[in-house]
Amino acid sequence: MDLFSDSSLQKKPLAEELRPKDLSGLLLGEKSELRAVHKAWLDGNYSSYLLWGPAGSGKTSFARLLFDKYDGPREQANAVDVSVSDLRGVLKSAESHFKFHGKSTLLFMDEGHRLKAPQQDILLPSLESGALLLISATTETPAFSFNRAFLSRIRVLETESISQEGLALLVQKGAEHVGLDFKELDQELINSLIERSDGDGRRLLSDVSNIKN
Repeated sequence: MDLFSDSSLQKKPLAEELRPKDLSGLLLGEKSELRAVHKAWLDGNYSSYLLWGPAGSGKTSFARLLFDKYDGPREQANAVDVSVSDLRGVLKSAESHFKFHGKSTLLFMDEGHRLKAPQQDILLPSLESGALLLISATTETPAFSFNRAFLSRIRVLETESISQEGLALLVQKGAEHVGLDFKELDQELINSLIERSDGDGRRLLSDVSNIKN
């Protein structure tokens, strides 16, 4: 269950090719609390987080930055296909590692809103004991998708749609990455791409890649 592994020989989508390698690559708003969270994480102040926001707003990219910088055992899964049995295996290993080494296991769970109530409940004891740290991402309103016990053990971080300025920068990065001269792109085309994206960076880069084709 490796969310970030490349299991295909096909060319990666442009959004994956340009996934930020550090915080400066994320198009964060001025008031975004993700900067402070990232700094705390690098200082070793770890917590469990639920990243909530629109599609293509950088939730998974931010989660990956935290995941890559975590100094301890790590696991990855997608709530779409993870089973209770899968989770029991992760939790058993996490509890054992915590008992003998005193280090929490970090689990990244994408599409967290797809976790059913029994799956959420099974995570609670390990979250409570500290054996498990959880980072999850969702586009759905947390109060509608997660039970209160689960939300009481995880901090919700809201991400915003990418600004118009950020989207324009993303068009430029995407165009240059696929070998296009950004300065020669028609401004009307750029505006159309940005408008059609509706703030979704992933959708925008997909459209940019189609220009080349």
